[in-house]
Amino acid sequence: MGLPKQEGYRQATEIACKDLKSTDLSSQAENAGCTFTPEKGIEIPFFGKTYLIDPETCEFKSPDESVISLVSKGVVLHYFLLADGFPLVGKFITYGEIPGGLTYAGVFRRRVILPFLSTFGEEIEAFKRSAEAHKGVPALLGDASFTFQIFPRVPVTLVLWKGDEEFPASGKMLFDASIDHYLGLEDVVVMGEMIVGRLKAAIPR
Repeated sequence: MGLPKQEGYRQATEIACKDLKSTDLSSQAENAGCTFTPEKGIEIPFFGKTYLIDPETCEFKSPDESVISLVSKGVVLHYFLLADGFPLVGKFITYGEIPGGLTYAGVFRRRVILPFLSTFGEEIEAFKRSAEAHKGVPALLGDASFTFQIFPRVPVTLVLWKGDEEFPASGKMLFDASIDHYLGLEDVVVMGEMIVGRLKAAIPR
């Protein structure tokens, strides 16, 4: 039997914290498009907030003192450690087009695309308002689309097509073709879940 999800995240985060101590932090910060100073530690933007990471203790702090989840910590650390400075390509790809992604495209659809459609498929205006609340930039695709700057070198674009009498609503999450230089396949799935979760939470009540 595999480890429960939360335990798996905890172990992955612990490994990343250990790897951080043996990393050239200045060089890696440059690769990741963020900053490192011995006084402040690592400063890394993530979904509209800048987090401070102490590389010795692996503690996270944010300007508003909000708590960052264990899963978010893992994704942030993995981004920082994997980043190689590869430039943005300027070409959209789907999850299945990421190297190796076709094998897990069904998982991505189940965990990310279907929850997105179940929430916003018939609520295109709610999607627009939620996206704007998270500083999404209109992308001029589909019936509604927005690009979110999740990390300095990871833009993500969500596209929604509303349904009609013949076809149900459909949606896509698009990545720059450089995504595999910054996040592994599982982290992309988790990041996608986070994006949809945050948009759901921002629906005006």
